[in-house]
Amino acid sequence: MTTTERKAWNAEYNKGWSASRRGGVCRAWESGTSSDAFDCGYLDYAAGRDKWHLRDCPDHDHCGQG
Repeated sequence: MTTTERKAWNAEYNKGWSASRRGGVCRAWESGTSSDAFDCGYLDYAAGRDKWHLRDCPDHDHCGQG
């Protein structure tokens, strides 16, 4: 991933993290416009994981953080 791509991914992740933190209905999910990065941010916050967990975890399926 290039630096530019990583910055864009991180920006989308932060949007998801913030949307999850606000709670309520997620418009991006309702409209089908969420990106993978947005989804990762949203789910990390919703599951109570550390920020950037899904981006950085080398083996999320077996790390025990759901």
